[in-house]
Amino acid sequence: MADQIDQRKVKWIEYVDEATLGTTPNNPTMKAFPGELIDFEIDGGAEFDTYKIMKGPTDSDPLSCGVTRKTVEKEHTVKVTLKVTGMDLIPYVVMGSTTSTYTPGTTPHPVSIGAMIGTEFCVVKGCILTNHEVNFKDRKSVGELTLEFMGMERTDWGSDYIGTSSHASAVSEAPMQLGDVTSILYDTAAMSAIGGIVDSLKFGVKNNIEAVRDGSASWASKISSWNYTAGRSPSTWAAHSRPCICQMRSSPETMTTHWRSPLMGKRIL
Repeated sequence: MADQIDQRKVKWIEYVDEATLGTTPNNPTMKAFPGELIDFEIDGGAEFDTYKIMKGPTDSDPLSCGVTRKTVEKEHTVKVTLKVTGMDLIPYVVMGSTTSTYTPGTTPHPVSIGAMIGTEFCVVKGCILTNHEVNFKDRKSVGELTLEFMGMERTDWGSDYIGTSSHASAVSEAPMQLGDVTSILYDTAAMSAIGGIVDSLKFGVKNNIEAVRDGSASWASKISSWNYTAGRSPSTWAAHSRPCICQMRSSPETMTTHWRSPLMGKRIL
């Protein structure tokens, strides 16, 4: 007889593409992230403005002059950690022309992320993938995938969000190892051509974005769109690939490539 799963201990996260930024499709058919789920974190909360004021002489407590007021909700962040089985989400972070195009482009691909903890559910809407990082720490371990999103709005924990549709199933593929990487080029040369042997590999793509707020926006965060900004010094790229680090047996080498985003300074509406 199979063991019964205690529903109170289930923890799961999944996503669905949005046709309109910030709008979760009705009766969404959810999709699994590309890997065996290790953990996820959802963060956010209120922002406050604290200041001092002068009170009138008739106030019951004229010496109490500190005021704290809630202003907006912070942008929500979602971090997902998996044992990697695929690179399906790279088009989302490089903004390829479609969700299956790996060439960097200018097309945003917003998603709604659904989370389940026990019998409670929530959705983070208007999410943009800001960081996609893969790490093969050695030749024998499976690779780890870290995904980071920024979102506009999060629903309260409550009832299920799928309506008449379905949750995603866990992936069935085995996680990747470094041996599954079939080609690595150093500039234009194969590693074998320069006498290199790769013992570990870490690569990723990171986009720097900031929230654009509008007082008339319907959600508590007042985020109406996302704006691509310049990268931190010394890099000036709005979107760039982080260092691809190959530790060779002879000596460590670091390969870094950059690409300038055509969306630098433009809003994603």
